[in-house]
Order: sequence, then structure tokens, then C-alpha cells
Amino acid sequence: ENQEKLISINGYLLTNQQKSKAYDFINKPTKRLDIISIIFHIQCDIKNLNKNIIFGNINQSNNYFNEQDILFDLNACFQIESINEYQSIQIIKMNLSNQGQIITNNYIDLKQKYKEERSISIVFGRLFCNLGEYDKSQKFFQHLFHDSNDEDRAWIEFNIGRVLSFKREWNQARIYYDHAYERMMKHKPPRIKDSAHVLNNIACILPNQGKYDEALDYHQRALEIREKFYPSDHIDIAQSLYNIGRILDHQEKYDDAFEYYQGALKIQQKIYPSNHVNIARSLSNIGIILYRQGKCDEALDYHQRALKIREKIYPSDHIDIAYSLNNIGIILRNQGKYNEALDCYKKALNIEEKFYPSDHV
Repeated sequence: ENQEKLISINGYLLTNQQKSKAYDFINKPTKRLDIISIIFHIQCDIKNLNKNIIFGNINQSNNYFNEQDILFDLNACFQIESINEYQSIQIIKMNLSNQGQIITNNYIDLKQKYKEERSISIVFGRLFCNLGEYDKSQKFFQHLFHDSNDEDRAWIEFNIGRVLSFKREWNQARIYYDHAYERMMKHKPPRIKDSAHVLNNIACILPNQGKYDEALDYHQRALEIREKFYPSDHIDIAQSLYNIGRILDHQEKYDDAFEYYQGALKIQQKIYPSNHVNIARSLSNIGIILYRQGKCDEALDYHQRALKIREKIYPSDHIDIAYSLNNIGIILRNQGKYNEALDCYKKALNIEEKFYPSDHV
């Protein structure tokens, strides 16, 4: 059903001309159970592409990459030609398309967000991190730090902190975040707007250390800066509102959490496509809040809306679908609709049995 449809990665895409490299990467062991193996086979008709489609070999600009590595720009759009399975691997053949604006106009202008981080080398380092190559990303940024100007160094320290956060090394991550923040504040003039990114990321690691009050303070500081520098419907404001909602939710301040979640959702619905994962997440969290407030009918509506999105964007056995089904089942049981609740629980269980190990509690 997806044949001939257009897709966009909504980010920089790093690829390789050697198929063996893709198979080597896909065969790496992983403890995650919520992923499937996919190889994208991309074909490019260079003669018929317009000038707005940007991609190229990046080995010449950075020796951390293989000579066969090809980087596609943010606005790259692809048309799916075929989807086939080979040895439990989904092979998706697609063509680079000129119709990128059809999709990318529905998304945030991510280019501006990347521009804030100054250099293309920093984007390369983030690619390693986003691919799960945390040690390689950390080593790359540490090497880059010594060859960069002072403005880039704050972003480099920020990204080292980000890598360490993914590695769950909270204390070390905090050290780098603090260095990045201090460097930004010492700049002439102080880089107040940039500092909101650091404050936000510090706030995100503090709950892992049980420091919820401190996390709330950092998120509120980040929000205050973002509201000063960005328009009211900026996605970074939505991020801060959502993060504050999560902290307040954990602290059982449900009325306040509801307001922050709603504020985030309002922006997300304005900026994202209607079937976006972040919208589903906000709908789900609002549904949980409403259930805790005893508003079961409203809660059910939000969870059903979240489920509808998740069923559209995820495979049928994705764990987030099970999560929504369980939430709906809880409400239906509370309403005395036991047969409907049982049906939801059974569907959720079928997914969970595929996702979790057999001894999962």
C-alpha cells in the first residue's frame, strides 16, 4: 500500500554506496526488541533532479567518514518503488524525488535549527550519535573540540553532554553541559537564546537522579528564554511545555500538568502533520491525566485519538499501540464495559508477547 508514496527522513541522511556496509551495520547485535531490520536501496537520476536536491560524497570534508559515504540534505524526498523481504530484512527500494516540497512544507524548518549549531562538522558528529554510535560520536566531538573556534566549542561541549546522556552517564553529561552553559554566558554578548538548549538538556537528566524540583526549575528557565526569543508557536516552546508537564505529572500536580500538556499539544497540532508521533504522545499523556481526575469519557477520547495516530504511523505490533490499548482497556473496565475492555487487553497482550521476553513482569 505504500508503493509510489513519498517519504522524507526529516533530517540529514547518511548512506553508503557499498551494500555490504549496510548488512554489516544491520547485523550488529542489539538488546532492543522494538525494532525491525530495514535496508533502503536509493536510486538517483542525477540528470533529472532539480537544483534544490542536495547530496554528495562527504569524505573530502571530513576524514571520519568512509570514501563511499553519501550525505543527503534535510529536504531530500524519496518515492517508494518496492518493498520486499529477504532473510527477515525489509528491502525498501526508492528513488530520489523532485517532489520534496510536498512533504517538507508540512514539517518544521529544521535547517534553521541546525544552523544554530554553527558548523557542518557538528552535524556530522550528531549523525554518529543518532545512529547509536555513541563512542564514535564522543571521540569525534572530543577531537573536534581542539580544532574549533570558541563559538563552536560551546556547541561541541553541549553535544558531548548529549552523547553521555544517551550513554546514561548522567554525572559526566552534567559536567559538559555546565561547561557549555558557562562558555555561552561568558560570550560577549551572552548567548542567552542558545543557553536554553543546555538548560533543557540539564533538566532532562535530573529526573534520572531523582531531582524533580531542580529539573522543574531548569525547564522553567529554558521556557522563559524561549518565550522571549521565539514566536509563541515555536516547537522549542512546545518541547519545554511538554517537559514541564511531565515533571508536574510525576509530582501529581495534575491540574497544572494538564495545562502544560495542552499548551504543548496546541503548538504541535499547528506545526506537525496531523499524524505525528509527538501529537500521539501528548494526547496519551493528557488522557492519563484526565483519567486520574475521574474524567473517563474525556480520557477515553484522548486515548482513542492517540491510538488512531499510532495505528497509522507504526507497524501493527508496535509497543506504543499496546500502550494505548491498555490505557483504553483500563477506562472501559472502569466504565463497566468488560467485554470491550477484555478485547483491548487481549490485543495489547498479543503485541507485548512479541515485544517483551517471556519472563517479563
